[in-house]
Amino acid sequence: MTKYILNSDLLQIGDVICTREDAPISRMIRKTLSCDYSHVMIYVAYSTCIHADGDGVHSINMQRVIFNDPQDVMVLRHTSFRSMEKDELDKICVYPRSKVGTEYSVSDAVKAGISAKSKLGPKVDSDYQFCSRLVAESFEYAGLSIFSDPSLCTPADIQRHPDFILIDNVVKTASHQELEFAKDEKKNTISKQTHITNRIIQGSQSIFGNKVVKSVQNFPGSWGKER
Repeated sequence: MTKYILNSDLLQIGDVICTREDAPISRMIRKTLSCDYSHVMIYVAYSTCIHADGDGVHSINMQRVIFNDPQDVMVLRHTSFRSMEKDELDKICVYPRSKVGTEYSVSDAVKAGISAKSKLGPKVDSDYQFCSRLVAESFEYAGLSIFSDPSLCTPADIQRHPDFILIDNVVKTASHQELEFAKDEKKNTISKQTHITNRIIQGSQSIFGNKVVKSVQNFPGSWGKER
């Protein structure tokens, strides 16, 4: 069976990677929000994205993400990137890197969905993350105020926003070598880094409490780089 992979050579810092799976939770999110993709990630270069899922905020090597259908992934790029210098684009990556290790919040993601449907705009004061909040707040941190309330941004809000354009032809057929690389866990240094970071934060929480955890989570560094 033919498999597919993103062509990292065509990706740009700050690109939003939208994905979907044939899984109940993915189908539920898409149906509830009336959108095609249930998950969003932000590209930070070196074939690396940072995203928030059930394991918290962490890095993922897109060379290790294989798709069964080329329609299961979409890349969006903000129109302002055309006039931005590299140092300006780099600012978009500062925030998600600083959030690596932050816990995921199902309840906050649900509140965002409720807000999208009801327009009630429930107040959210939270240090936790979910996928589209992380992306929206990354743009906000870099000075791109795209969403009225980044903390309540949903994957659908990003997909429908008129300032994001679809990047064509970024999906390619995965070669045998690329499939072998994706399956080789021994070389998956980003995955190892993610597990180590999460263990450190969980251990700190159990020993020192949430204050230490928050200071660790908000420490800006070079998280998310391929090694």
